Amino acid sequence: MAEKWTFNTDKDYWDFGSYDTKQEAIEQGRIVIKDEEPDHFYESSHFRIGKIVPVTMRNIDADMILEPIADDLYDKHEQAGENAFTKTTTEQTLDLERQLQDVFDGWIKKYDLDPTKGYFTVTEIEEIPFYE
Repeated sequence: MAEKWTFNTDKDYWDFGSYDTKQEAIEQGRIVIKDEEPDHFYESSHFRIGKIVPVTMRNIDADMILEPIADDLYDKHEQAGENAFTKTTTEQTLDLERQLQDVFDGWIKKYDLDPTKGYFTVTEIEEIPFYE
């Protein structure tokens, strides 16, 4: 994803859209403030800009899948579960993770279930003077 920037005027909410460059966010911030709240801002007023970092979900961890399966097998058939998946190589585990991640990502997309959609954090926050 290409770098995106945003701005805010009240410290709490970053809901003024996203911009392709830092400079564009600064320019739009000044325009919005001038149009929406001209009497509120004075020569020493500031607003904030910051870089948008999309919220992401953690990746599939194959061990978190294999361990409960092995535990369940052990609970039901002690001998069979005792050594379940102990011979799994790192390469095999990584292959399973990739395959499961692909399936999970496809499922999320197919049903439009991405809980992170539209959410982001803001980093590299800077105060920008309203007037240059």
